[in-house]
Amino acid sequence: MLEAPRVDAAFGIHLWNDLPVGTIGVMPGPVMASVDEFEITILGRGGHAAAPHQTVDPVLIAAHVVTGLQSLISRRRNPFEEGVVSVTQLAAGHAFNVIPGRADLRGTVRTFGGKFYDEAPQLLEETVKGIAGAFGGSAEVRYRRLCKPTVNDERMTRVMADAAADIVGKGKVASGVRTMGGEDMSFFLAQVPGCFAFVGSAPRAGKASPHHSPTFDIDEESLVIGTELLTRTALGYLTMSTP
Repeated sequence: MLEAPRVDAAFGIHLWNDLPVGTIGVMPGPVMASVDEFEITILGRGGHAAAPHQTVDPVLIAAHVVTGLQSLISRRRNPFEEGVVSVTQLAAGHAFNVIPGRADLRGTVRTFGGKFYDEAPQLLEETVKGIAGAFGGSAEVRYRRLCKPTVNDERMTRVMADAAADIVGKGKVASGVRTMGGEDMSFFLAQVPGCFAFVGSAPRAGKASPHHSPTFDIDEESLVIGTELLTRTALGYLTMSTP
């Protein structure tokens, strides 16, 4: 996709309800996190809920795993490196009086890169298997990397920031706008220099609903601002690139 024709730079935007309409967030460096997915299967020994001593309870193990995985953030990660570990799904059993033989968990790890990004798969697997083994069970861990952090090139960021200032004024161009959400724009920025900006879209009247909310809404002026930002950025880049 980037070779025919050859792409020299890439620019993109994301409407952003954490910013008021008329504001644009743009900065160099990582602005959106990596997206990793993990799936965990905990294997125990099922039995009657009235006789837990005859079982290896995977639900108990799963509860300790959820808690233990937070230690990756609080104790195994450099506090100067941002990171998130979230367990988002947990399923086990079908009857109120039966301890099941298996529990399944699923979740995500987010980072801006660095040492914790490199070590997270091994740390997660060691933690999960260690906890499961301590309670007499076992665990299987599947870890997938979906996308890398979205990292803005410093030179391309200046081009986009200048375009943003021309549109909304320098005082409404915000630096420091980042999120642990992920973005497949990262695939492009890993190959060519570029910049990804956040265009404020929060409605002027009323409280803005968060992204992916069923009540999500935007101020449609943000669509005009976003279109103008991409247009001015492209023209600014072409002017800069012209000998």
